[in-house]
Amino acid sequence: MKIVAMLLVLGILVSCSGNSETLKFDIDGDQEITILNLFDVTTEDEALNYGDGFSSVIQVDDVTVLFDTPYKDYVMDNGDSRMMQNIAILEYQVEAVDIVYISHRHSKPGLVPFLEMNSDVELYLTSDIDMTRTNERFALDYYHDEPFKEIGNHIYTSGPMLGEKDGKEVIEQFMLIETESGIIIVVG
Repeated sequence: MKIVAMLLVLGILVSCSGNSETLKFDIDGDQEITILNLFDVTTEDEALNYGDGFSSVIQVDDVTVLFDTPYKDYVMDNGDSRMMQNIAILEYQVEAVDIVYISHRHSKPGLVPFLEMNSDVELYLTSDIDMTRTNERFALDYYHDEPFKEIGNHIYTSGPMLGEKDGKEVIEQFMLIETESGIIIVVG
């Protein structure tokens, strides 16, 4: 039964790709998960920016997580961030975000434009991301390579996983959401 529920949830998550609508679903009767895609490879909404990368806001009960920022975030010459433009178009309140979760190094470039709007967050990222300059601007509580740990109500970090891409070491992490129906794995 748990596997069937998990496949159903994953099917819902996959179907929201490219969709700017807020996706809400109830798991177990008393736990609600809300997902809003902020940036993706495609979009059905012509008003939104899109391109390489992925970013979403995931709310589990009373904890809100910004999961990843787009690769190079398509930061334009004038400093505008396409993800932040999407946030404005969608009229999302960035102050609602409690945790920023960066799954791998190339998902960090869009972080600074977000922190300019809300730096009152806990930040989870991999140890190959240098935060020296960013932390000079923003006094952040950030955590590198936390091992499996609960970071929010039923939300966990996987801890670091080593891999290789183009002959270089890559550190990745994923986020887990615990439900009575099974575990949802969120990857970037």
